[in-house]
Amino acid sequence: MNKYILALLVFGFGIFASTPVANAAPLSLFNTGSTVAQGATDPNWTLGTNAGSYGASLMTASNGTYPLITNWLQNDATSKWLVPNGTQNNHAAGDYDFLTSFDLTGFDPASASVTFRFAVDNSMNGVFLNSTSLTIPSGIGFTAFSAPVTVNNTTNPGVFTGGVNTLRFSVNNAPGASENPTGLRVEISGTANVAAVVPESGAGLLALLALPLLGAVAVRRK
Repeated sequence: MNKYILALLVFGFGIFASTPVANAAPLSLFNTGSTVAQGATDPNWTLGTNAGSYGASLMTASNGTYPLITNWLQNDATSKWLVPNGTQNNHAAGDYDFLTSFDLTGFDPASASVTFRFAVDNSMNGVFLNSTSLTIPSGIGFTAFSAPVTVNNTTNPGVFTGGVNTLRFSVNNAPGASENPTGLRVEISGTANVAAVVPESGAGLLALLALPLLGAVAVRRK
């Protein structure tokens, strides 16, 4: 009979102390304009502080209308340009913060990795993750994407946090002629390991309850 009790103990404590194997899962990150049609508001990106005092909504620019006639990269099924809501061809000169967030609740922040590339009109002041400035390629404009940028615990130790994380793309719109658009296009993805499973208290309790039984068997056999 004591063999069964010992097996029960091993099983119970094994579950109680088990650590799951790393299990990378995709994060909820969205390319600019990827979930909506041209001319629609993107629910996954917002506009923060900006030179034109525009609202928080960002809309997708449309192919066939300046500056997507000849200047900017054409929208495609993977991503689209985002511009301050209301117009796509003329914005005040100055700085614009394009924001997107993702939630690491239930994930191990230390295992998170995010990769993105971008195109911009006119230039990128910087990209920030939770207020930490990231290293990005310089000289990127609106005719081609940047090289991919990867952020993880090696490139930026401790940059990710449990819960909501925010990426801020600070864009500058240089002074220009009567038609002076600004915009941002980002293609982005990421993964993180699912957080360690909380020990099952029921299994641990089962093992603890078996201890007196094991003791009784030991006394009986003396």
